Amino acid sequence: MRSHFGQFAFAVQTSGLTAVKEVVVRKLAMNYKLIRYTIWTRVLLCSLLALGILFYRPVGIFRRLLTKNPAIAAGLAGGVLGAFTALIFNDSGIVAAATAIIFPAATLFYLVLREQITLL
Repeated sequence: MRSHFGQFAFAVQTSGLTAVKEVVVRKLAMNYKLIRYTIWTRVLLCSLLALGILFYRPVGIFRRLLTKNPAIAAGLAGGVLGAFTALIFNDSGIVAAATAIIFPAATLFYLVLREQITLL
């Protein structure tokens, strides 16, 4: 019994780049289908939009929070990297990325709210 990656490696060994192309096309087709039909697409896009807004507004809060909390900064970076990796390598990458990005986004929102409350 081979794992999915083992099957992929064997296919590449026997078929060459054709196998890579088939896998990429299959993954893109599945993600396109999921983008059109699943609520998780909206979750992912809203989370990324919110993170993008927090990166710029309020000015400097993102940098200030990550400087104050280096362990959380590492966790956020790891969570975002994990979500991106899931998006690339998982057949249903949209769903995996959306569920993975929820935790770093929620943590960052909490820190921003806490910071804003302490400034008042």
